[in-house]
Amino acid sequence: MSKSSELLFGFLCDIAYNADNASLCLNEIDDEHQTLGQGLIQLQCMLKEQRNFALALSKGNLSIAPPSSENELAAPLKSLQASLRHLSWQSQQVALGDYHQIVNFMGEFSEAFNTMTQQLDKRQKALEQEVESGRAKTEALEQSNEVLTHITLNSAQKVIVIDDDSGAVVYTNKSADITLRVIPDFLGAVMGIARDEDAVSGGEIVISLPYDEKTRYFAVTVYRLLWNGRSACTLVAQDITLERENLARLEFYANKDEMTGVNNRHAGLEILNRLIEEKKHFVLCFFDIDNLKYVNDTFGHHEGDSYIMDSAGMISGAFAHGIPCRLGGDEFMLLLPDVDLDKAQRRIAELCEEFHICDKAYQRRISYGCVEVTKQNDRTAKQLLSQADNRMYELKRRHKALRAD
Repeated sequence: MSKSSELLFGFLCDIAYNADNASLCLNEIDDEHQTLGQGLIQLQCMLKEQRNFALALSKGNLSIAPPSSENELAAPLKSLQASLRHLSWQSQQVALGDYHQIVNFMGEFSEAFNTMTQQLDKRQKALEQEVESGRAKTEALEQSNEVLTHITLNSAQKVIVIDDDSGAVVYTNKSADITLRVIPDFLGAVMGIARDEDAVSGGEIVISLPYDEKTRYFAVTVYRLLWNGRSACTLVAQDITLERENLARLEFYANKDEMTGVNNRHAGLEILNRLIEEKKHFVLCFFDIDNLKYVNDTFGHHEGDSYIMDSAGMISGAFAHGIPCRLGGDEFMLLLPDVDLDKAQRRIAELCEEFHICDKAYQRRISYGCVEVTKQNDRTAKQLLSQADNRMYELKRRHKALRAD
């Protein structure tokens, strides 16, 4: 074997087993083997480029620039990167409440992913149905039945009969006696209903009374009838406090973000679409919390949750009549009816700068983008969010540049 062949074979072995130290000096190779040497050097570059690309993908870096189109060896990895980036985007959409995403290119994972989104969609719909069912049940409880079916001594409903002429209480059942003792304001409230000439017989009135640092709700049905031959007003009161609390709880979980208490994505997009349909003038602000993953990974999810809560508080308090909502894990939207763009941007810039100054072990910073929507707007909610998102990313890139400096 000639010296040139030995050098070329050694270089090929180094490319395969010692890539970082592989090198070839073309000046040491005869003219006959020059082309082969150049080809092996080109192969070394392609393999190194492919190896670095694969290493970045294995660490989860999907934003790395792919090898050039001339590197055919990396074609399968570039295809894998495109698939993973699309899958990452689909996962983000699911986190934002879009449960119609379907994966069809990853075998068993596709089945699990698609099953998960279907279950999330069913759960959201079931929750909405439960809210409607709870509201219907509460309305049914607030509707009184005929008085004669409930005037019994041990009825759970509170029955009070008041003489029309004297205004005296002429009858109470046990349940009413207990309520009159523990809630002092109850008697005055029902007496006011009895004296109200506009209170129609068979009609229902809901009253709320303070009790033990809480509020109790009663559905009071009025019946105008004779009691022992005298004109009287019979009041049948049903305690609906628990039903009101359950309904409020269901409405909260259906329309509010559990962690921050602001509107969730579902409610926020409904409000945005309503403002667009009604041709309102408003400003849409899109926010993204910087470095949330770093805070979670470095200081724990408890601190990350605190970061989210602080950010939500800053966004919620920006404008008295602003409508905040949480679109996803680290993304928020603020709708500002009847506010011009300059005022919105100045105010938000000031608050974000104040928010950045803190005694945390990490930098708190929020990127944002604002879009003004006029009465002549012809853009959809999706287009407005996309425009605000692009402006937010412009600011985020400037934030990253500042940190790099």
